[in-house]
Amino acid sequence: MPIEYDCDGLKALNQLGVPETVTAWLSAQNIVVTIMPKSIKFVRKGNVVASAKISWELTKQIVGGTAVDQGDTNTTQILAEQIFKIGDAHLKQGGAAIPDPVIEWIESKMVGGTTMPSPKIGDPPEDLAAEEEMESIAHTTLPPKIEALKADPSEASKLPWAGADDAQKSAKKEIEKDVGVYPLASMDHAGCIPLVNATLLYQPVKGSSANSRYFCIGRTQQVNVGARYKGTHLSLRAEGNLTTIIRSRLSLLGFEEKPGDYMSVHVLVDNDLIAGKVIGAVLVGLGMRLLTPIPIVTDIKNKGS
Repeated sequence: MPIEYDCDGLKALNQLGVPETVTAWLSAQNIVVTIMPKSIKFVRKGNVVASAKISWELTKQIVGGTAVDQGDTNTTQILAEQIFKIGDAHLKQGGAAIPDPVIEWIESKMVGGTTMPSPKIGDPPEDLAAEEEMESIAHTTLPPKIEALKADPSEASKLPWAGADDAQKSAKKEIEKDVGVYPLASMDHAGCIPLVNATLLYQPVKGSSANSRYFCIGRTQQVNVGARYKGTHLSLRAEGNLTTIIRSRLSLLGFEEKPGDYMSVHVLVDNDLIAGKVIGAVLVGLGMRLLTPIPIVTDIKNKGS
């Protein structure tokens, strides 16, 4: 019979450097952490759902209460990978969104062979001041450049479409009518930009082919979502910092991996109500704060290509 040491496994993880936010989430998932010779087992309802190998020396330190924070060592990476495994299974089974602090710790420690992609939509905040600044932006749902435009209309010359074509110049003049939203009258004619670079709701963006025209329907700190709605065909694509966790969430929503580092899904919908439900499920299912207003599905209907 395997030896199981009599000690608090969750507190042992804290000693090793796993934050309390992570162990609290594990506890909420009914995960019991047990210390074994040369391994840490994660158990739910009597079944081992993940296991991290550790050295015999570290086992003795844990049992003796002398273990210390492991920092960015191989041990920490192994623990993060096993906790990721639990989180991934949780999402695939339809579980609630995993708290951001848990995701951030996992991704920060999964290095080497599981390096996360580099951010493509601005770096996430690295300190509390930056975090508060991003939250302020999120609550107003206005990108910083649009805030500047409210205070000084001359800032319009710095917006993404400035100096491109007549339709885009017209859009620049109309922007103050609905700050944060691309002018509807220009959606069919203005030039398209890569989805990952979009900053405004309904901004025309590129699809997979040269003639594809999608529209940005949601922007977060890490991912942008675009949509094309023609007749009964609704197509959605996501671009940006598609981390392993975000890819798992999108996969649960029906998205598929595509060459070129984006994910997409194509859905047949009976009416606008169903199309709106699909879009809403995707934007909420991302589990991230939107930096753009909520889209209205009829605003993009039959305007893409």
